[in-house]
Amino acid sequence: KRQAIYKDGANVGDPTRVGLFGNGFPFDRFMVNEHVFLLRSKELGQPFLYSLCQSEMLSHQLKSMGTSKAAQPGLNQQEVLSCEYIAPPQALISAFNKLISPLIDRRLCLGLENQTLAELRDTLLPKLMSGEIRVKDAEHAVEAAV
Repeated sequence: KRQAIYKDGANVGDPTRVGLFGNGFPFDRFMVNEHVFLLRSKELGQPFLYSLCQSEMLSHQLKSMGTSKAAQPGLNQQEVLSCEYIAPPQALISAFNKLISPLIDRRLCLGLENQTLAELRDTLLPKLMSGEIRVKDAEHAVEAAV
């Protein structure tokens, strides 16, 4: 499980621009470009780091840094690393990560299931709308696919 943060443009610091990926979601393999920072921390662990990136406190810091210097907002690596936060004791971080990790795994699994359902919808809906297949035929197609 990892996360990526969008580092430039109008949405710098927006917690909805922190992406979570892993366990094959949204893709088995992919590449990132210069508009994204991959976030990792052995000390904090990925679940705690992801939650920290969703916080209003960190979001406010990133937005302030990103919009303070140019017409096109952006962050550099040093600015991201300089963000201040309150770190609980390591035992509490470990307990948090242990508790939250299965929930993140479930979220990634549901993301994969959602992709599968969307593909199935996109395959069947045009055929249903055109009358090429009927609902009973679609049910058999779904059963065969599963």
